[in-house]
Amino acid sequence: MKEDLGFYGNELSQLQTMYIIGAAVGQIPFLFIFTYVPMYWLVPGMDICWGIATLLQFRAQSFAEMAAYRFLVGWFEVCSLVW
Repeated sequence: MKEDLGFYGNELSQLQTMYIIGAAVGQIPFLFIFTYVPMYWLVPGMDICWGIATLLQFRAQSFAEMAAYRFLVGWFEVCSLVW
């Protein structure tokens, strides 16, 4: 049985855009944070936050909430992109 995600128009593309914006905006602060926080604390911490944000997506009740979770997933994934 196929379930409908309930997206209208370009909302799926907008969710991907929120992910990209989160990843792009997060690069500058994390480049500064990397110089102050030891990597052996920062990388696992960011991975845990990424996992929590990813798991929270299943409970999103609206498009705005899902967009916020996608932004956070992109933000926390910067750690692996910059590293």
